[in-house]
Formats: sequence, structure tokens, C-alpha cells
Amino acid sequence: MATFWVSPSGNDAWPGGLLCPLQTLQAAVGRAGVWAADHPGQNVHIRLRAGVYPIGAVVEVGFPRLSIRGAGLGRTILRGAGDGHRQLRVIGGHRFALSHLTLHTDTEVGNPSSVWIEASDDVFVHHVHVTQIRFWGVVIGTSDGCSLDPVNRRARVEDCVFDQSNPQSTTEALLVFNTDDVQVTRCTFRGVPRHAIGLGLFQVVHAAVVTDCGFFGDGTGAYYPVSGVDLTFRGCELRTSNGLIGANQSDNGPQGSTRAERLTVEGCRVTSHSDGRGLQLGAVQRAVVVGCTFTRCDAVAVVIDLGNDLVPKPELNFVCAGAIPPEPPRVLRLIGNTFDDNNPAATYPKVHPDVLVQSLPVGLDLDLEIAGNTFISAHPSHYVLTLLDASGANDGSFAGITFEAAANTFNLHPDAVIVSGTLL
Repeated sequence: MATFWVSPSGNDAWPGGLLCPLQTLQAAVGRAGVWAADHPGQNVHIRLRAGVYPIGAVVEVGFPRLSIRGAGLGRTILRGAGDGHRQLRVIGGHRFALSHLTLHTDTEVGNPSSVWIEASDDVFVHHVHVTQIRFWGVVIGTSDGCSLDPVNRRARVEDCVFDQSNPQSTTEALLVFNTDDVQVTRCTFRGVPRHAIGLGLFQVVHAAVVTDCGFFGDGTGAYYPVSGVDLTFRGCELRTSNGLIGANQSDNGPQGSTRAERLTVEGCRVTSHSDGRGLQLGAVQRAVVVGCTFTRCDAVAVVIDLGNDLVPKPELNFVCAGAIPPEPPRVLRLIGNTFDDNNPAATYPKVHPDVLVQSLPVGLDLDLEIAGNTFISAHPSHYVLTLLDASGANDGSFAGITFEAAANTFNLHPDAVIVSGTLL
């Protein structure tokens, strides 16, 4: 094991010891890479003392078992635009860790992101504050354009703060894709702008667990991929325009139709605003929403559909992996949730209910159970469940929906509507 120390008052001509630190992260990565080549299989550490470290060119890491640790949030700051695209790029950095520092991107040069971690296993990012995000804050994953399996494994992001208060931000603060075994824990995504996203799980993501995270702002809190298996959101708070959004169903030609498989949303607190949606299940094959609270969602608390739009042409569809046969029933459960005073303005109440089922194709084998929930509203024009046909414009008739009054609790205005549409 080796440790290289870095200080703003150091010198890149020095050896990088505790009493003779280097001055720049670039020099430390270079020294560490040489040492790692001579000592394969051993860990190497870079320790950044308190101070501001300008990043005027991208810092590239191409060796494994590296840990970069600062002196604490707000004390160690990596600042700059790098090459105008990223500050730090990790390629093949198996067992890479980044912690206890602040990443600040300058948007005057290009469209900079903070960190790209590509083709890496065992990634650990914790106690990191990412500020002034314009494009991606932290990216974990690599795409070959049409992967059947995740190419990265075991990513952990814990106790981080992603600050998207930059109004120019239009993408994800944290983007994870083509990765298996993902855990995002106790992270805060704040100031999410209107057209931006806090957390994006994209392309192929399996065994992802998002726990005790907070999403705040005017954009979308988080979305999950159309090709993913075993996805869990637990104990999260979403106070954004759109809360949690599922990807749209896609036709991938000979590979079939892509959908997510086995989604669990448990114990989350959702308040959507600006005519957004609390939870849009999208193209998911099996989903359980349990113990969640949907409070004062402006438009719809829960939407059940195929996502925004079906992508019918494989050549236009970037996601072409993890195909799930199109025939099995779509099994969805809404159990033990609380829907409290949603659509408080009562604007277009029929299409802004607590639960909206819409735009599903004729013949879809649906198995939806709504039980043990509590619905609360003092508005006379409140709707609990609305069923719309495939066009999304007229009342629909659906088989396979179990929604019994005796199995749920209602505290509604006498004129409120329980079901609009026909349950077959």
C-alpha cells in the first residue's frame, strides 16, 4: 500500500509524502499510476489536504485500487471545467473510491461534468458534495450501445449532496447505467431545475436499491430504466414536479419488448407540484407500491400506463437490452398507501385523480390490486380512480383490476367520485 499526499502549498517536484506533499491532483494521479504499475494488486491512496485545487484539464485514472479522499465537504474543493466535458475520468478503475470532498464545475467552458467512472467494478462514492451541476454530476457506467448484460458491478453512493441550483442544468445529477448491484443511500438531490433529473437509472440496471434519499426542486426526482430487474426505492422523500418516473416501453425488433421487472416502492413520501406526477409506473412488468404517502400532488399521484410513449423503431431506440417477453400479465399492487388531499386545486379533476390508468393497449393482461389504502380529500370534485381508454381521452373499461370499497378506507367529500370508468 502507498499513500500520496497533496496540498495547495505543496510542490509537484516533491515525492508526495506527509511532510513533502505534491501540489496538484494531476501529479498525484501520475505518481500513483507509476507506483501501481510496479505493485500490481496493491491499494494506493491519494489524500488531499484542505484547500482549492484547480482542474484545468481532465484528470484520467487508468489503474485499479485507487482511493481519493479529501479533508471534508467544503474543505477540499476540486474546482474547474477540466477539458470542458469532465473533471475526473476513471477508466477501468476497479475498486475505486472517492470521498470527503466538494466538486465544483465552472460552466464558462463547454458543458462540464464532474466525474465519469467507466467500466469499473466496486465503485464507492461517499461524503461528496457536487455543486454547480450543468451536465452530469457523477456518472457511473459504460455503454457499448446495445448491451445485453451490465458491464459494471457493485456501485455504492452514500451520504452525498448533489446541488443542481444551476438553472442551466438539464440532465441527471447522478447517472448510473449498465450496472449490476447498485446502492444509493442517504443522498440529497436539491434544487433540481425544471428540465433536469436528480437520479437517473438508465439502460440496463439490475438489483438497484435507493434508500432514504431526498429529492427537491422543480424537475424530476428520479427515473428507472426500461431494462432493469429488481429495483427498489425505500424511505425516500420526493418533493419535485415529477417524483419517480418509469421509462417507456420500447419495441426492440428481434429482441422483443423491453420493460422493467420487479419494482418495489416502499415507505416513500411524495409531493409533486407544477402539474407533475407523483409516481408514473411506466413499462414495468411487476410492481408493488406499499406504505407510501402521496400528499397534495398537483396532477396525479399514481399513473399506470406504458410510460410517456411507445418507441416503435429499434433503430431509434438507444435501449436495446434486457428484453422481457411481451405476453406475461402485468402484475401491479397498490397496498397500504395514503393518498391525502391530492390535486388540491381541483383542476381537471377527472384526469387528475389519485390513481390514473390510461393508454393501455387492448388485450393487455392486467392484474392490478388496490387494497388497504386510505384516500382523503375534502374537495367535492375529487376523483379516486380514473380509467381512460387507449386514446387517453375517454372513459375506459378494464378487466383485471381489483378495487373494492370494503378493502380500502375513504375520508372524502360526499360528492367525490370513487371510480370513473368501468371495472369489468
